Amino acid sequence: MGFYEDMENPVPKKIAFLVPPLPLIEEAEEDSKSTDVIEFLLKQRAGSGATAPSYKLKVHRFQEGTVGQWIAVRKSISELWVQNSLVSQTDRLANIKAILRGESLTVFEAAIEELTHDTNDDGTIETIILTDEMLLSGLNAVAETVFPHRALEIQKQWMRRGLKKPKTLTFRKTVAAVGRLNNSIPYFPKGSESDKFTKEEIVALLEWSIPQAWRTKFDLEGYIPTSDTKERMITECEQIERNEPAPKTLLNVKPGTKPTVHKKGRDTKHKNGEHRTSEASTKFYCTEHGKNATHNTDACYTLKNRAGKPTGSTNLTKKSFRREINVLSRTRPKKKVIEMFAAVLKAEHDKIVSGKNTSKSGGQTKKSARKKKVREYDSDSDESGESIHAMDESDDGQTFKVRTVEEFDRLKDEETSYQSKIANLGAILDNK
Repeated sequence: MGFYEDMENPVPKKIAFLVPPLPLIEEAEEDSKSTDVIEFLLKQRAGSGATAPSYKLKVHRFQEGTVGQWIAVRKSISELWVQNSLVSQTDRLANIKAILRGESLTVFEAAIEELTHDTNDDGTIETIILTDEMLLSGLNAVAETVFPHRALEIQKQWMRRGLKKPKTLTFRKTVAAVGRLNNSIPYFPKGSESDKFTKEEIVALLEWSIPQAWRTKFDLEGYIPTSDTKERMITECEQIERNEPAPKTLLNVKPGTKPTVHKKGRDTKHKNGEHRTSEASTKFYCTEHGKNATHNTDACYTLKNRAGKPTGSTNLTKKSFRREINVLSRTRPKKKVIEMFAAVLKAEHDKIVSGKNTSKSGGQTKKSARKKKVREYDSDSDESGESIHAMDESDDGQTFKVRTVEEFDRLKDEETSYQSKIANLGAILDNK
């Protein structure tokens, strides 16, 4: 079993109820308005003088946000206090109030008010000096409104039992993400530095987050991750990772399946693994395309276009005529080729004109021929006594002419001679 097949169901069903408050992969933050961001000027070196180099820290104001947003705010507050060396509780209180908004600010102020004011037995109110513990309690009061019930316990149990390496992250990035989760534990409600996992526990978490195939390879090599350092485990896992095949999920194809091909005019539905075709998609039938949802045989454009194109025809069209000229012009001057074509076409045109004049001298005019729908040919005047019913349709589609065998052969010979001259244009040019 490969890595990616083993990771098809990363979380077993028996622990599916463990939903971590803070996931391994950070959620993308929505674009905030300029009024929701506040800037602080921080010193690059903590404890330095007023002229020391500084930088700007942008902090998103918090108002009933998500767990990830609250963790980001807490980290920004800690950075602000350390870099600017804010040790006064009054200054720290002012920073917190500048960042919190809405109900979150109301909860914080209520918690601080309750901690700094105590009512004596005689009914008098005693003011207590603000301490860092009070500020931390106020922040935890806000965290209680953000985090779910038993958030710290569920987060640690998920990291022990449900943490799995995602397909989209390399092992080194997974290690960095686990470190981020571990450093965020003190910001949970009632969380502290003592609740963080130790280095040995982090290695154990990472060992059970990788696929079973990787752990099997470790057993075959005699390598025990918990008996060595985290850096050694990263090196061992990256060696396996570099030799793993590319996951099929990156190609949007699930293992063991074929990509779906959608054809035009097909309206399919898949239900319970069955391939069904709706009635609307089989409303029409075409001899070329079968059952479809668009047209019948009489309305098929494919068949109409095919019927309009003569098959096996040797007649020259405008396009083929130009192509023939271009082919011959590759090795000869184009002007000379065109002049040769013009000479041949003029000779053929003269033959046709002379033939028309001969037919007119026999007493038949084109106008009188159109008036007659059918002209019968007298077989007694034919020397062979035979006639062929080869009918030529006139331009208006109404008159017909019956040709004799000799006349039909003559026309055939003229057509053959014309095609032969066109085919031998290159040889004629070479002789010139």
